[in-house]
Amino acid sequence: MAIPINLPVVQPSTQARKGTFARSPEDAPENLRERTLELGAKGEWVVHRVPEPFVEVPTRSNGIKRVPLQHTWHHKSCGQCGHIPGYSTSIFWLHRKLGLEYNDPRDQTSCTAWNYYASATSNQAAQAAVAMRNFAAAYETGYFPQIHCATSYGHYKEVRAEMVHHKELREQVRGILAKMGKPLVMPEEIVHYSEWVYAVRHEIAKRKVLDLSQITVTVHPACHYYKLVQEDAIYDPDVYGGQRTAVVTAVAQALGATVGDYSTWFDCCGFGHRLRDDARQEPVRGPGAPRGEGRYPGHVRGPVLRPRHGRASLPGLPAPLARRRLPSLAREDGHRLAGALARVRGRRRATQGQPQPRELPDLGRC
Repeated sequence: MAIPINLPVVQPSTQARKGTFARSPEDAPENLRERTLELGAKGEWVVHRVPEPFVEVPTRSNGIKRVPLQHTWHHKSCGQCGHIPGYSTSIFWLHRKLGLEYNDPRDQTSCTAWNYYASATSNQAAQAAVAMRNFAAAYETGYFPQIHCATSYGHYKEVRAEMVHHKELREQVRGILAKMGKPLVMPEEIVHYSEWVYAVRHEIAKRKVLDLSQITVTVHPACHYYKLVQEDAIYDPDVYGGQRTAVVTAVAQALGATVGDYSTWFDCCGFGHRLRDDARQEPVRGPGAPRGEGRYPGHVRGPVLRPRHGRASLPGLPAPLARRRLPSLAREDGHRLAGALARVRGRRRATQGQPQPRELPDLGRC
């Protein structure tokens, strides 16, 4: 029996509106899934097909997207593992509770997307090669990639669009992967973990132990999930008439909560690049791990405070203030990066009074 929760709502919000919102076929964007399959048929790359069983879900462009339920290769997130490590472990826990098979890989690389969106990227071929290398790593295991990080998800969808439209870029990336002994692979669909949660929301609801009927929640969707290559995000006609992304709202409704509306739902939360630019974060070794090795390969454990410290981020601390907790040498390194970027962009940057660069201590890796 579900346990009731009594939480007073001072100002009850409006329940998420239901209805229909039909987009004109003339406004439909290019179907990148079809283009991916066409290039696969021409031998341009290997298409990693979505394994069965899968669920078909509606997208913003009135299309259908296939979301695999199991046999998935989990592309973890730097930001989530470093600041909210419960993200990944909760996703794995849900898979186990539902009896669904998954692969927690140990050879995943960074997506480089934070670097990309902070205007410190190298070039298109290098960016695309990182994405395609991860896709190839998933393909080699036989498991289909499921991406935890919304920024990686958005970035990889942009990479797919570039690779579809530019043969010369495909050839460059093909050459890079050949040096690694890896094939050029493009997934049939690019899937975010929240889309998987949306697909299994009713199965999750069958197992709930708390009564959420007296709870009103609001949803602030992840910008990089639905603002990058918008047509590929899930939009459900039963959630705000299909005019807002549905992945989180539909899950809350399936669990019995009331979803409230608010006017600033589209605003940026400020987390990503304020943290990236103002408080350089480094991965931390897990407790008791040898120097230079993580407790689990591929897992990240919060910001570095000192070479011997590994405490988690302070709860409720705004991201711009996080740099106060970093060692001075890390802050100096951030100043050097900012100065270098300013010179690349053709702007002057005052250096008077700033500390001279010094060699950073070895803080290890995850």
